[in-house]
Amino acid sequence: MKGRLQLCRERKHWTAYDWKCIHFSNESTFELFHPPNPQTDRG
Repeated sequence: MKGRLQLCRERKHWTAYDWKCIHFSNESTFELFHPPNPQTDRG
């Protein structure tokens, strides 16, 4: 939690637009893109 607070304090001059350009996560592993699946892809 301290790391997040420090990050915010260091960026207190950021605009709302600046904050919209970043993504916070819970550091869980996830994939943004999945490899093609021939069984479900019909195109």
